[in-house]
Amino acid sequence: MEAQPLNNAVVLGEFQPLELLATGELINGRLAEPGTAEAKKDLAWKTGARLFVSPGFGRATDSCFYLPIGSSIPDCINALDAELSRRGLTTLDYHRATRGIGTLEKQLRESQISLDEAEARLRRYESAFRSSPHDAAREGLKQCILLLAAVANHRGEPLEALSAEEQVSLAELAHGDPLLYTKAIAFQVVSLTDLRSLEKAEQLARALLTWIDQEFRGSQETKIRCRMIACGALGGQPLLNLALQAPERTDESLMFLQRALEHAIELNDPREIGVDLAQVALGHSLLKPETSREQCDLAEERIRRLPGQSPLVSIQYLHRARLLGAFRQLLTTAKGPPDFDSWPLPDSQIPWLHASALKYRGALFAAAGQTKQALHDFDRAYGLLESVSPPLIRFIAATAALQAGESLWKVRRKEAREFLHKAKAGFPPFAPYFHEPGWVEKWRQRCDGLLLGKQTSQLPHPQREFIY
Repeated sequence: MEAQPLNNAVVLGEFQPLELLATGELINGRLAEPGTAEAKKDLAWKTGARLFVSPGFGRATDSCFYLPIGSSIPDCINALDAELSRRGLTTLDYHRATRGIGTLEKQLRESQISLDEAEARLRRYESAFRSSPHDAAREGLKQCILLLAAVANHRGEPLEALSAEEQVSLAELAHGDPLLYTKAIAFQVVSLTDLRSLEKAEQLARALLTWIDQEFRGSQETKIRCRMIACGALGGQPLLNLALQAPERTDESLMFLQRALEHAIELNDPREIGVDLAQVALGHSLLKPETSREQCDLAEERIRRLPGQSPLVSIQYLHRARLLGAFRQLLTTAKGPPDFDSWPLPDSQIPWLHASALKYRGALFAAAGQTKQALHDFDRAYGLLESVSPPLIRFIAATAALQAGESLWKVRRKEAREFLHKAKAGFPPFAPYFHEPGWVEKWRQRCDGLLLGKQTSQLPHPQREFIY
């Protein structure tokens, strides 16, 4: 925790210059005292810093605060955050909030920040923007609201996200930032898709593309970026889900995903190229699973050749897509690839991605007769997903439990029944976050039918229409 430039102090927010001076050293993730602490304390006094923070066990004074040596990083953050709030040092300048929000958007897209930390920072930025008299702060506030909506989406809270996205899109349509407007509409498309309002999501995405083509006012580069966002939203959200119900729409979905990739290449944006390569591969995993492995391998090869570290995050999504493709093959042919157990899992630092891949691999292990490994993966998948509160993520947990019950039914009847009862509890009779009539009921019917010993061919199979 050596003193760093203000724009890098991302966890606790950015403070006015010379209000805060901190020192410290991390050894194996624990706070230690550097040999320069006394010299830096003297520097803090000379520069007029309001507060000096250092590792140690001293008593807090008006100008000094100590964090216990040996504290973990989360403990340091929590203690310092509380102390700064108590001392009134958490006021944020809107200029620094504007710089910080750009960094945070990148971290959020690349899953480099926890959702809790992202929300905490965004709430600080929101406060700074709302309290600022500057006109420019209104633009920052809209970006902040939109990123809070993105956090809600990532958490599986599409209803909460949708109201914020609508608020920003209406404001931008009136005041004219085409890129922010495009992002707001694209986020709405994602939320509506998660709510299973697929036709409305498709209409909104197509209207956005029409607006970009016919009414857009801005630079050519911004227009290409807006088209990239809109094509990715249309192809990768409503059309992808609709194609699972109506296979004749498969080529249309993949076409828009490919267009998004072409726009990213046109922009020469490595991060976006990586994202769109992973999206194209995901489309194949869901809609043409027989091509999934080849597409994922090719995409990974291309991503590894891209400059910088940002595109590498997309490889974690490819790890999930590769196993998803094998799982989709299993649903239709009852066979998976023989070497699936050697494929990498997504990083556990992205819990829902890791857990989803475990669900797929558990089913593949069960089909291969490796019951112990299957039970292990299903237990981990359900535990990771069920432990969080957002209803959509818990619904995905219930689908993992249902798959576990179905896959283990013939060989581990006791555990299979336990999983099916967990699944049934996760499929509530009334789920307001889904707009599609009868969607949850399909899952309940399959779960009840399996518990009654009915043939699976007589039951609805909603997993075939579900992207997770």
